[in-house]
Amino acid sequence: MKYIRFKSNNKTSWGILEGDTVKELSGNYVLSSTEETNNTFNINEVEMLSPVDPGKVIAIGLNYLYFQYLKILIDYQIAFL
Repeated sequence: MKYIRFKSNNKTSWGILEGDTVKELSGNYVLSSTEETNNTFNINEVEMLSPVDPGKVIAIGLNYLYFQYLKILIDYQIAFL
């Protein structure tokens, strides 16, 4: 059993993947009030999505190998939003 996020018929949902069957959940699997719905899909009928949908991604420049070479040239980190 695996928890997944998927899209079917232009609707994004959470579900449980068991073999080739996706069982739709009523909400986010983290919530204790979430239950299985009566909707099931074959794995070939849905589009698998990334497990999260981040609102913002932040990266620090000196974490990247290219910027390690520039480290001797600059004394501060560069933030990318």
